[in-house]
Amino acid sequence: MKLPPADPLAPAIYQTSSFRFENSARGEAMEMVRGLEPEQLGRTGRHEVAGTITIEGILHHVAYHDLLHIAQIAKLLSLPLDARRGGMATSFPDEE
Repeated sequence: MKLPPADPLAPAIYQTSSFRFENSARGEAMEMVRGLEPEQLGRTGRHEVAGTITIEGILHHVAYHDLLHIAQIAKLLSLPLDARRGGMATSFPDEE
């Protein structure tokens, strides 16, 4: 698989070959998913823990899992701000 070129203006993490590979691989996977017919989404398989699963179920699980990581990142990014909210923190303790 040919990796996309590094962007000299992007943060350093985005320029690593592993990030570019993952991003490129995800793009290729999304192209494949977009090409699936509705009946293909219903195809089943057997997972040793989850039991019978469908392609559609896997896709929803992957999207859900990505959102969990986004929530984790948002929480980490909010910590320095939370520590500096002053009196607002006691008036509005956790606005989740």
